Amino acid sequence: MISADHHIATGHPPLCAPLLRTSLAFDLRPYVVTLTDTDSVGGVVQVGKLAAVAIPPGVAPVGMVSGASMQRIISAVGELLRD
Repeated sequence: MISADHHIATGHPPLCAPLLRTSLAFDLRPYVVTLTDTDSVGGVVQVGKLAAVAIPPGVAPVGMVSGASMQRIISAVGELLRD
């Protein structure tokens, strides 16, 4: 989920992007962002597949990404929206 709390609190559906637990040897920004080594979840986020989704009741988060990874994701989303 890549949405600020205030976005969800105002009734908007959360924006989500798939997380793949794999590593890439090359950079595919802004469509795919590699998480930093400090993230417990690890892998890549497919920012190019960002979409609003309904979260079913009882679904729990997998974990949180680090501030450095979130900055990479925010930057990639900005790049996609500019294009």
